[in-house]
Amino acid sequence: MNEYIPRISNHPVLSPNGLDYIAGHSYEVKQIPHNESQKDTVVVLHRIHGSNLVAKLVNQGKANFACTIVVPSCIYRKVEFAIKMPVENEGFIQVEQEIKIKTQEYCPPLMFQPSVITLKEIKGLKATESHGLHEIWRKKKIRFPIAATIATHSFFDAETIMQSILKFKKVSDGSLKKGSFEVDLAFEQGFYFNVRVEESLYKGLLNPQSFKHRNSIYAMAFSQGLSKLQNDKECSSQDLKVVKDHHNLNILYKVLENRNLKTWLNDDFNPNQVVAEFHPHELDVENNN
Repeated sequence: MNEYIPRISNHPVLSPNGLDYIAGHSYEVKQIPHNESQKDTVVVLHRIHGSNLVAKLVNQGKANFACTIVVPSCIYRKVEFAIKMPVENEGFIQVEQEIKIKTQEYCPPLMFQPSVITLKEIKGLKATESHGLHEIWRKKKIRFPIAATIATHSFFDAETIMQSILKFKKVSDGSLKKGSFEVDLAFEQGFYFNVRVEESLYKGLLNPQSFKHRNSIYAMAFSQGLSKLQNDKECSSQDLKVVKDHHNLNILYKVLENRNLKTWLNDDFNPNQVVAEFHPHELDVENNN
């Protein structure tokens, strides 16, 4: 989600690598894990960092977080607004948006573009230093038409539980061999698999052309993480205490149960079987006959 999004409007837009806002102000988006028993739901976390114009307009009820849902194969397009009230913390404002959609009814890819959209026309707004804007906007009067996009992020696919529970971290200290990675269990933030990736491999994963290679790394990292879960005494305890105390781990456990798959509590648990279920391989086969 770090690609540059060009500004094509006559008002400032907060976007990744955009130039309208100064450093320290950003729009972060993440799809977060949810219980798969809660069917037909995609949960997106929107977060605005910094006390800036976008955050102010959201707090004033003049703008709201949203997601544009696009299915290119059938020209389907719909905008869904967040229903929950935003939560303001020190240094950022955020909201969890639940999007109800039957993903299985649409031909993939099913794409989402997060944004912040104005709910009314805003005229004659004088930009000040407190808005976090680049100096080119300072002291200028800004007009936002109704339904204007004032913050935006790049499109993303609906994630699987496998993708959402993996977190990749670049390692540049030489502790990993070139082209390698390691997976550890991380029990903060509701639990995730911490994937430490050697620097050159990490850079390769960011290359849009390495889609298939990146998917293979995802699968191998997920399999390693599941193996570590199986070998961790506390995580494998039959009383499920550690599982219940960690939101994401509990979700993963319930997802496996809902799909009638063995969990890491079973002696015959097979991580590769789970990976094959969540991440089936798609091969391009050319028929030369």
